[in-house]
Amino acid sequence: MRMAEGTPAAAAAGVAPADASANGALSTPRGEKGVGRPALVRAASDVLVSKGGEGGGGGRKRALSTLASQLRPVGRRSEQLDASAELLIQRGHDANRRGEFVEARSNFRAAFELSSKAAAQISAANMTLKIGDVAAAIQEYTTILERQDLAETHREAVLRKVNEATHLQEASR
Repeated sequence: MRMAEGTPAAAAAGVAPADASANGALSTPRGEKGVGRPALVRAASDVLVSKGGEGGGGGRKRALSTLASQLRPVGRRSEQLDASAELLIQRGHDANRRGEFVEARSNFRAAFELSSKAAAQISAANMTLKIGDVAAAIQEYTTILERQDLAETHREAVLRKVNEATHLQEASR
């Protein structure tokens, strides 16, 4: 796999073009070797957070989406991506506890892009609601409810959140 020089993902992560080697290592900024995909994911997440999350910068969203599509699981790398997603989820929970909802949302969305985990997608929608973007949160919850693989416990939780968000939206009118 090659990450094309000048792509949004490469620019967002600050990564030079890299070839996956036999051990799964990727080149990182300044040509350092031996850093795998988890480091690349952390770098992309750090860039999103340091540039103010996702607000107002469609380029950052596209960069993350492109990066995630380039990092889809292949063989044993699936475990690395799962570990990266879990790290991002943990970082999201930590940011949420600190009241940093934009940072939390960025981490949960990045985890979802890597793993497609419903829990990460739900957490991102919850952060959207906490940020105060009720209409966007309702849309995100609606999208989640369309998932065919959504566990019943998740479905029930999302339906409760839709109800909560709908009441908030009606109260603000």
